[in-house]
Amino acid sequence: MWLAHNELAFYGIPALLDQVPAIGGYVVCQGSGDAERRLTDGADFDVCVLPLSSYGPALGTLTRKSGARLVLSLSDTAALHPGLAHGRRVDAWLLEQCITLDVLKETFRQMSLPTTGTVAPLRTEAETVGRSARRSSRLTARELSVLRLLVQGLTNQQIARALGISIHGVKRHLSNLMLKFDCSNRTEVALAASRIWE
Repeated sequence: MWLAHNELAFYGIPALLDQVPAIGGYVVCQGSGDAERRLTDGADFDVCVLPLSSYGPALGTLTRKSGARLVLSLSDTAALHPGLAHGRRVDAWLLEQCITLDVLKETFRQMSLPTTGTVAPLRTEAETVGRSARRSSRLTARELSVLRLLVQGLTNQQIARALGISIHGVKRHLSNLMLKFDCSNRTEVALAASRIWE
C-alpha cells in the first residue's frame, strides 16, 4: 500500500510501481482516511509506504497490527526520527524528491531479501552503513552534538543557537560530517546517522 502525499504522487507513483519487478500488486491511497479504512478492513499488505507528515498514532497502530513492513517518505529531513516512528521500527526511508525508478527497484529488492535492517534507498552500496558506522566513531564531541540536532531536523541557525556557536561553525562541522560519512549533503548524513543509531 502506498499513501500518496499529493495528487501528482497519486497519479505518478503507479507508473513507477508497475515497472518494479519485486512488486506483485499495489494499492495507492489518496488520503489517510482511505489508508486507515483499507488497513481496518483487514487488507493484507506486505509493505506500507506512508509520508511521515501523514503518519500518526492511528496509522502507526494499524500498520503495526497488519504486520506490514514500514517505509516512510520524507519531503525533507525536517521531521526525521532515528529509526523509530511512534514506537515502530522503520524498514526504509524514501526522500520524496529523490524517488526514481532505480531507487524504488533497489529499495524493494533489498526489502525482499531475507535479511533484516533498514534499507538505504539513497545509496545502493552494501557497505555504506558499515563504513559510516566506522567513521562515526571518530566524531568529535561537537560534531556529535551537531549530528544529533541535525537528525532531529533542526536548521543550521537552530543548531547554532542551541549549541551557542556561529552559523559558520555549524557549516564547518556539517562539512566535516559529510566527509566522515562519505555523503554529499546533510540529508544523507542524517539518514546514515539514523540507521546507525537504531
